[in-house]
Amino acid sequence: MATASTQRLRALRVALVVDPGNAGAVPPDLASATVHLHFAALEDLVPTLPFLRQADVLVVEVMLDRPGQLDQFVRILAEQPRPVIAATRALDAAATRTLMRAGAVDVVALPLDPADLDEALTTARKVIASRPETAAKGRVISFVRAVGGAGATALACQTGCLWAAQQSTCLIDFDVQFGAVALYLDMHPPLGLLDLVEAQGRLDQILLSTIAARHASGLQIVAAPTDIAPLEALTPAFVAQVLTLAAATFEVVLVDLPAAWTPWSLAALTHSDLVLMVSNLSVPGLRQARRQLDLIEANHIAAPLRIVLNRVPKRLFRTIDMADSERVLRRKVDFTIADDAPTMNSAVDQGRTIGQIRGKSVVETDLNKLIAGLTQVLAT
Repeated sequence: MATASTQRLRALRVALVVDPGNAGAVPPDLASATVHLHFAALEDLVPTLPFLRQADVLVVEVMLDRPGQLDQFVRILAEQPRPVIAATRALDAAATRTLMRAGAVDVVALPLDPADLDEALTTARKVIASRPETAAKGRVISFVRAVGGAGATALACQTGCLWAAQQSTCLIDFDVQFGAVALYLDMHPPLGLLDLVEAQGRLDQILLSTIAARHASGLQIVAAPTDIAPLEALTPAFVAQVLTLAAATFEVVLVDLPAAWTPWSLAALTHSDLVLMVSNLSVPGLRQARRQLDLIEANHIAAPLRIVLNRVPKRLFRTIDMADSERVLRRKVDFTIADDAPTMNSAVDQGRTIGQIRGKSVVETDLNKLIAGLTQVLAT
């Protein structure tokens, strides 16, 4: 029979992660529709699992006597926008001090007493209530290129320009080494992504809005650095913070990611509402897309993913037809963008929209279909 403390726990969505060897330290009646029990070692915990993303509070066991566990706990804290409560068997004043300094909002002992957990969750509720209202009103869409030259950046730029006519839209260029969003839009903003990095201790919506530069179309961009920066300049925690702020500031947030996979680029996908895989019809492009899909699936990215094939000839005869593409991808193609290199290249060279170069072009039509389709996906 559930106790009063157990009933109160169910007012919050709680993810409770305990080492498999200590499964007996958790009362079985804690599990419910809002308390998710998960047995995994801390070092094996995948932060992108859906139940973690849906939780209001994370409770995780930390074995301080196990090498590397405290460092792993700190990394999890950096990736979590929600309060984290530490649970440990060796609970004493020193352990409590260590875990609280690491960032835990409270610490509970194992074996777990529901009344103790209820008290810790009261602390977590206060932390949640004390935080400023930055609930995301916008949706985050990340562009992933299957292969170099697929046209992902150009699509992100032109999609952003069109979307900005309907909703407040920001395009963030996270490619710190070869980012080209500003170049493709013929913009020369004085501030950009690295200015956000330098201001991590005081990041807020006002600063983000100040650093974002406005294109003539109404699209706001956060530009990549003009000089090549190391991939290590960004961290998962920083990327998560920027995307959270951007989603609280703009109705649509588009993300242009680098070709290289890093912990922080995976964090960007974790904090996305939708992922777009952009490829072309070439055999290497399709095969690379399949490899990228395998990696995304292996990392348990919960966001829905859609395939966009770019530069698709609008004619009956071509080397690879759509059925061939879907066989290689092992999934359906969701959107296609017509091949109109002269129009797209002119738009990129001049930093203008497709519509300004050629009114009612087939590319603009396809991009509007893409926006309509993405809007429908995000609404479900």
